[in-house]
Amino acid sequence: VFFVFINLFSILNIVTGVFVDGAIELGKRDRNIMIQKQNEIREASRNHLVALLSHVDSDGDGIVTKDEFFTALEQGQVQKFMDALGIDPDNAAE
Repeated sequence: VFFVFINLFSILNIVTGVFVDGAIELGKRDRNIMIQKQNEIREASRNHLVALLSHVDSDGDGIVTKDEFFTALEQGQVQKFMDALGIDPDNAAE
C-alpha cells in the first residue's frame, strides 16, 4: 500500500510539474508578444509624428518654425492628425 501511494504521489507530482512548466513558458511568450506589440506601436507613432512634422514644415528646410507650426494648427487635417497621435492641439499651442 505504501509503495503504491509513493508511486501515485510521484506520478501526480510529475504531471503537475509538466502543467506548471507549460504555464510558465506560455507566460514568457505572452510577455514577449506584449513587448513586441508595444515596440511596434512606438515605431508607428514615431513614423506618424515624423509625417506630421514633415507636413507642418511647409518650406521643406527640415526645421519647423513657430509660424509654420501655428499656421499648421489652423488646418483641420493637422488637428485630426494630432488627435490621432494623442496630442491635444490646444495644449500644443501653449
